[in-house]
Amino acid sequence: MQAVIEELRKAQRPLIVAGKGVVISKAWDELTRFAEALSVPVVTSLGGKGAISEDHDLSVGTIGRNSRKVGNDTVREADLVLAIGTRLGGLATHRWTLPFDKKPLIQIDTNHEVLGHNFQAILTVLADAKSALESGLAVIESGQLHQERTPWAKQIASNVANWRKHAAAMAEEKLEDGIHPA
Repeated sequence: MQAVIEELRKAQRPLIVAGKGVVISKAWDELTRFAEALSVPVVTSLGGKGAISEDHDLSVGTIGRNSRKVGNDTVREADLVLAIGTRLGGLATHRWTLPFDKKPLIQIDTNHEVLGHNFQAILTVLADAKSALESGLAVIESGQLHQERTPWAKQIASNVANWRKHAAAMAEEKLEDGIHPA
């Protein structure tokens, strides 16, 4: 996990994509602590929903089809992606339109056939999400590699807050012909 952490720390706009593998391995606490320690925003696939609390300042929401625009926009803006427990299939990539192939990708999964299958990865780790994140946290602790909230993380939190305000305003709209579909 040392190499994974080095890549995340070098990136200006790193992003974690948490998939169902994080939920299956019950690694939500480890994911949250890992993201906090390195100040990395987290999006989830639909299967990974719940991998980080929706009200956490590093939580962006789901990506792909039927997701938050702010989540998909964050993927587009990221300059490095760490995908944990997701194959980054058609649903998570919004029918393959999210640009995972245009940025460095690190992938962690328990299935060796998933690693680098849908998108080429610069680094792969064959491991359970919980074990990998625990190992990463140990590296962070031993090297005292904790980071304060980065400008990128603060900007994404602001983007999410703006998205929430917009969504709340749409929910309050009273249309003459019914309710707003959002």
